[in-house]
Amino acid sequence: MIKTEIKVVGIRGVSGFLGRAISRALIENGFRVVELKRGFTAIELKECDIVINLAGKNINCRWSARNRKEIYESRILTTRKIASAFLECGTDAPSMLISVSATGIYPSTNGSQPDIQLFDEESTFECDTFLAEVCKDWEREALKASQVSRVAVIRLGVVIDKSGGAFPKLVLPFRMKVAARISSGNQPFSWVSLKDVIGSILYIIGNNTMEGVFNLTSPEMETNREITRILSKRYKTLIPFVIPKFLLRLIFGKSHILLTEGAKVYPKRLLESGYKFIEPDFNSLI
Repeated sequence: MIKTEIKVVGIRGVSGFLGRAISRALIENGFRVVELKRGFTAIELKECDIVINLAGKNINCRWSARNRKEIYESRILTTRKIASAFLECGTDAPSMLISVSATGIYPSTNGSQPDIQLFDEESTFECDTFLAEVCKDWEREALKASQVSRVAVIRLGVVIDKSGGAFPKLVLPFRMKVAARISSGNQPFSWVSLKDVIGSILYIIGNNTMEGVFNLTSPEMETNREITRILSKRYKTLIPFVIPKFLLRLIFGKSHILLTEGAKVYPKRLLESGYKFIEPDFNSLI
């Protein structure tokens, strides 16, 4: 099959905050973007040069049995279907699959340990949390497509951008002049700017030697305490306030760990490949 000079990128999950931003950037860089809907077929994949998989239910909810099932299945079943379609396409498969994962695959800490382990793509660890199991199975399904195509799995940190995502909720209390620190404030906060999500994806696409797992987090890591200090200075807050862990556990149940814990994650492979972060400093985002 002869493909056009303009590369076609099929995106599953294009309607979300991240999908819309990546889609706009790809179009601006000369790609043609098509949406891969829930019922996509292998025939549709054959029309694509690259597939980007962003699908998955938002994890920022109370982890009831129903929500846990939806969080898991929305990622694993969708990714399994994509990888199966790649294998069905065989030699006509898209040349590349980019599939997101998350830093939730790594063991998290509340910051109580004196020495917090730094995790890169080569780190050895054991973690049996709900998020880790989701991420491991998610990545395993995506990497099946490596039998026929180049596959890059991106372990995303918290994506920060003024236009949406986590940022509006993060800064809301500070805009109300309340400096809201979460629990001890010592928990690591592995984040990445939206510009670097887009920049790194374009970089990986353009470099045919890049495949496998990549951490996508800012190399300049912060704690919740430091983020609180930066935002307090920016918004000139008047009232310091600590949100206790027990209250977050009461409100969010087991998903409170998204706020009260974190992993210190380093983008070793991206940096070693020569990628230069556009916005590595949290101060530059606000």
